[in-house]
Amino acid sequence: MSERRGRAGGGSDRKAAGEPRRASAYAESWDGLARGDALDAICAGADPESFEASGREHAGQIRRVLEPGSSVLDFGCGIGRIAKYLAPHCRELHAVDVSAEMLARARKRLAGLDNVRLHQVDGPALPMLADGSVDFAYAMLVLHHLAKQDAFLVLREFGRVLRPGGRFFANFPNLLSARYTAVFEEYASRRERAAHRVRPWSPDEVRWLLGRLRAEPLHFAAGDEIEVLGRFGSS
Repeated sequence: MSERRGRAGGGSDRKAAGEPRRASAYAESWDGLARGDALDAICAGADPESFEASGREHAGQIRRVLEPGSSVLDFGCGIGRIAKYLAPHCRELHAVDVSAEMLARARKRLAGLDNVRLHQVDGPALPMLADGSVDFAYAMLVLHHLAKQDAFLVLREFGRVLRPGGRFFANFPNLLSARYTAVFEEYASRRERAAHRVRPWSPDEVRWLLGRLRAEPLHFAAGDEIEVLGRFGSS
């Protein structure tokens, strides 16, 4: 399960909008990108056809490790790139994002999928989800757009909301690959510090993160992308 550039998330419940709140730096950044070219912001260089193809592909990859009738969390859902194709195979899908602009587009894109719940967040916490209420959680092309401390907090929330034995998927750009070494150096050279910027990880950093969270990797692969399918321990 991998791709190019990912995103960080937030939105509001599609049934009823939440109270106005002060936008975070992440929200302001992604709102601005959504007003420009949301497809390119989510998957760099995507046109409508390739964007949909990537959504179908990633939904298919998740389906292969998803139990039938699952309650699923999509963290950083954007405009519903994956949710559109995954929701028909879930009991319910909670799609979460930090950007109200992205979620407004997701609401239109996912209209008619009655098992989808859109939620806006203003940080890593997931207060709309009870402890142990989700069977599977994923952050696809998302966590590398967060400060590493926030990525830690997001995965810690995964550990809280997942049922015992529930699983999660996350991916990270591999700093040690030639591709993301070049990305790192390009960002450094132009002093890019936008909230949504790409923050590559090394495989050892990801292993450290999993260890601190007492998360067991069931699958760990490090190519251009570091991919993790895992579950959390009991303590």
